[in-house]
Amino acid sequence: MQDLLDKSLSPDRPRRFVCNPRWSRVGILLLSVWGAGLRSEEPVWPTDAGRLLSATFCEYRSAHFHAGIDIKTWGQDGYRVFAIDSGSVVRIQVSPHGYGRAVYFETAGNLTAVYAHLSRFNESIEKIVREEQERQGRFRVNIYLRPGDRVYRRGEVLAYTGRTGTVAPHLHFEIRDAFNRPVNPYLVHYRVADRIPPRIHALALSPLSYPAHAGGDFQPRVYPVRMLGPGRYRIDEVITGWGELGFAVSATDLADGAENPLAVYSLEVYIDTVRVFSSRYDRFSYEVTRQMVIHRDGRLLADHGREFQRLYRAGGNTLDFYEPALPRLGVLAGGAEETFQDGRTALGPGDHPFRVVAGDFQGNRSELTGILRIAPAILNHDRPLNFSYSRPAPFDEPDVLSGTIQSVFYDDYIRFRVGLPAHQGPEPGLYVSGGMNRHVRVPLTRVAEDAFAAAYPVSFFSGDRLRAEAVCPSEGVIARSPDFPVFSAVPGRGEEWVSDDRRFRVRFRTGSLFAPLHGTVIPDTASLPADSRVYAVIPEETPLDDPVLVQFAGLDVTDSRLGVYRISGTGTPAYAGRETEDGFLGARTRHLGRFAALRDTVPPEILYLRPAEGTVYRTQTPRIAAGFRDALSGIGGEDDYVFRLNGRRLIMEYDPPRNTAFYPYPADFEPGDYVLSVEIRDRAGNVSRRETRFRILPN
Repeated sequence: MQDLLDKSLSPDRPRRFVCNPRWSRVGILLLSVWGAGLRSEEPVWPTDAGRLLSATFCEYRSAHFHAGIDIKTWGQDGYRVFAIDSGSVVRIQVSPHGYGRAVYFETAGNLTAVYAHLSRFNESIEKIVREEQERQGRFRVNIYLRPGDRVYRRGEVLAYTGRTGTVAPHLHFEIRDAFNRPVNPYLVHYRVADRIPPRIHALALSPLSYPAHAGGDFQPRVYPVRMLGPGRYRIDEVITGWGELGFAVSATDLADGAENPLAVYSLEVYIDTVRVFSSRYDRFSYEVTRQMVIHRDGRLLADHGREFQRLYRAGGNTLDFYEPALPRLGVLAGGAEETFQDGRTALGPGDHPFRVVAGDFQGNRSELTGILRIAPAILNHDRPLNFSYSRPAPFDEPDVLSGTIQSVFYDDYIRFRVGLPAHQGPEPGLYVSGGMNRHVRVPLTRVAEDAFAAAYPVSFFSGDRLRAEAVCPSEGVIARSPDFPVFSAVPGRGEEWVSDDRRFRVRFRTGSLFAPLHGTVIPDTASLPADSRVYAVIPEETPLDDPVLVQFAGLDVTDSRLGVYRISGTGTPAYAGRETEDGFLGARTRHLGRFAALRDTVPPEILYLRPAEGTVYRTQTPRIAAGFRDALSGIGGEDDYVFRLNGRRLIMEYDPPRNTAFYPYPADFEPGDYVLSVEIRDRAGNVSRRETRFRILPN
């Protein structure tokens, strides 16, 4: 295996390891572990399902990096899963969620191969699992074995592919090093045929701090790309910006024989022919896997429905993907004259050619080219309004305002968008008022025929209330924003944001934030029961590390049917949790957004129960199964679905995506009469019960 690694690191190939200096010794040790962990020949492919992938290493998941590769099984279960080399099974996991049925296999060199979403194990492992389930009286088990107890030779069958813990059948396969860090399986020569360069779909430019702008506005701007040929893309429009800026790219890879998109392996940015950013997916630690939420751009995902990977290192990012390992690598300082030592790149006024290069592990590359023009935004800052304005307004305010003002929180500023669809008069002025009689005019820039935008540092209003008004000399106040509080929170310090009515609060823990946060808490409306209260914690796209605690006051916390729910953009409630403290009803969550306290009084629905009532069998192996679902709080743990056969509890396997539970092992019942009963409880404590009677005749 060492000779394979040597080839992958040879001078004629892109360098595969991106090591922070503090990891240099670890990198050397890791190489030696890989070299000793597998034989010198190509390792055994983990399944006979084929060599096409549905996912690659370090793809984005909801709150973590994908730790391995997903091998296609063509919508079927039951392909064989092999030991990649001689070694032993050290862990067996069975769960309705996550990895489902999984095997952890350790080679002689302390590499660990993880096989997940299995339908079943081989007979020897299956026997261990069933005995432990019967001993614990539970389906979910986590069994650790000593190395050497269950030894298998290279190529022996360990299990069979399936879809447990997930929706679609596939084999999830990982390689972990001696430090339990997931390693890109390509690094140990698990390759697939790939002669196709990555595809680049779009490029975004984001202002990162006040008073930066992108494309003349103070919000991220997405630019479409034009394909010139295989691996060649261009942005025809000249991109403009000023201040601290960051690129982000939407790019995917393809492999031979499959149409599904995969993650790219490497990304680089060159400006004026100088490389200013480089990242590669070689490995990561589970301790920092949640930093996926700052490695990608959540706001761009929410606003544009597309994954964008940041081409700069955001605040709080300690991932080991980058070279060089500088804290602000890739940040572009437009208009700056000094030289930075933290990874920022100073760009003077004028045009700067740039290239974004996306690569896969097999060496296929695609390049996106364009021009970044560094220039200030065009503002009306120096143009007088030809009238004065102070609060209270010297104008008669109309009953119905002709315009609107939208306020959006960004990293350290608020962007105001003034919409004036019916305005025909002169250019308006925007005034922002805060606590202590602060009242300032904020320069505007035109962003559309009927709209203007402005930005202002949010720190000027932290702890105060804020209101913005747009005025014209002939019309007076033509648009007004709601009056709302402004809060701040910083990493490493607990903070509490409280709504105006004191009936809702969000409590940040010391480890909740990756970077400083400014935002607000306001009442909101949603399609919910009339007696429910909804509060919005803004900005919703904020990435969180540790959970925050959202709490409601003034409720009957002894009512077990009350819970906290996060409300989606479509108004759909999702159960967040229920815990009580000092008269507050709360839940811990890693997502900001809209929250409501709802009362769930509807019991779960039992869809079917098998065997059906009155069924007579001439076989001693009837299938025992049930279908059930809950519309609001949902089904929780294993104790919330209880099946009994003639009074004896059965160990049932729960399949959440399909709302089913079934007896996972072949039943061998004696002839006679049987009563099957089921009790389903949701997380609010509502219960449904049903029973059925069936008979087994002698053969």
